[in-house]
Amino acid sequence: MTLWQERILPLFVSKGMEKSNEIADAIGCNVRLVYHWNKDGYTSYNKYYPQIAKALGVSIAYISGESDELTPIPQEGDGLSDVHKRLMADLPNWTQEEAAFVESTLMLLRAKRQSQGSQS
Repeated sequence: MTLWQERILPLFVSKGMEKSNEIADAIGCNVRLVYHWNKDGYTSYNKYYPQIAKALGVSIAYISGESDELTPIPQEGDGLSDVHKRLMADLPNWTQEEAAFVESTLMLLRAKRQSQGSQS
């Protein structure tokens, strides 16, 4: 079973997007790609992790199988600062490597913050 079948597709279904064209519209790809991900087990969806994560409102780490923690990400209009809005707007343009770098940097910052809090 692929990550698409195991993790990603059930999240789209839970959001009411069951048809290939609905999913394709949500992530901005060709409907034939989604069809092949669903039926043939193609794994080219990994090129669309940032768009998939944004459409589903979850982390790329969860989508890619790097984490089992289903972490929601803030959506635009959730009282985000201008910096957050710019990051969210640019997210679909990031390569998988760029998104992974940003996510790992955020994880390091989170760990640093937690360690500083426990030293207080």
